Amino acid sequence: MSEVMLDQAPPATRAVATVERDRIQVMRGLACLLLVLFHVIGGNAHDGLRVSDDGWIRKGLDLLLYIRMPIFGFLSGYVYALRPTERGRLLPFLRGKARRLLLPLATTSTLFFLTWNALDGALVQRLPEIWRIYVFSYEIFWFLQAMALIFVGIAALEGLGLLRRPAGVVAAAVTAYLLATQFEIVSFLSIGGALYLAPYFLLGLAACRFKPMEARGVPWVVAAILICAFALHAWKVLTLPHLQSIGRVHLLSPLVGGGASLLLLRYIPTDWPGSGWLARVGDSSFAIFLFHIFFATASRLALTKLGVTDLATLVGVGMALAVAGPMALEALLKRHAVTRRVFLGLN
Repeated sequence: MSEVMLDQAPPATRAVATVERDRIQVMRGLACLLLVLFHVIGGNAHDGLRVSDDGWIRKGLDLLLYIRMPIFGFLSGYVYALRPTERGRLLPFLRGKARRLLLPLATTSTLFFLTWNALDGALVQRLPEIWRIYVFSYEIFWFLQAMALIFVGIAALEGLGLLRRPAGVVAAAVTAYLLATQFEIVSFLSIGGALYLAPYFLLGLAACRFKPMEARGVPWVVAAILICAFALHAWKVLTLPHLQSIGRVHLLSPLVGGGASLLLLRYIPTDWPGSGWLARVGDSSFAIFLFHIFFATASRLALTKLGVTDLATLVGVGMALAVAGPMALEALLKRHAVTRRVFLGLN
């Protein structure tokens, strides 16, 4: 189908084609690996493996800044659009999202807080502040808070019928981006994180609902924009003054993150060697997101205790455990109804 009707959304698709489903899972797997790599190495010179802030490894991680989390936001929007909420069913929809997101948020963030502070020997002193992890952004768990807020906003916009046409989606995405430039640092309920991710979520929704990438010439335009935007981003990263950080909300971020997400979803191979494994990783992406930080930390502490200092070994073992560990744990948690619900948010 070379031409796509862009003036009105087609009916929601209930069955996902096999190739589309495979691409989604492979993309999820890729996004998981990028996220795990970031947390194994650490976000700065005082975190994780304490890699220098001005070394080539840090530059490489910064180059991926506009791709890592945007892919998750994009895929969340795309998958939502496959089975969107319906008028009259907003409350059941939101209850389901609360179970799926907020219940695992509460359990895993609590477990991480208790474990990390116990290892640090400061649990007694910091325990009175535990309430803050449920109200403000906390470690990697801000993403779950942010997604919960996004789904509340999406439910409201869908109820008003504002996302039925491309113009409405574009207006919502631009509004979210402009608000993010002003309020991205707001930690309360991860409002800043929600504003940061919302444009990517809406782009994923639009990609599914209106199929713009099927229009003739659009993939070439997206590719050209991505190449130019990524080149500017790379120049910015490589010429950044010492100790100055790259902001995640920037004019280039939606161009790089959005363009990469659109092209990956359309062209990422599903039959290459390793694609099947990436798809399996993607199938466990939620468990990996929730628990990889536990295994990455345990790996680093154990190897350091054994006197291992080789960076490649620390990264390789940390990556392996941070991916395989949550996958194995997920299989165990799924065996019992209580753990399925409490830790994974599943029925």
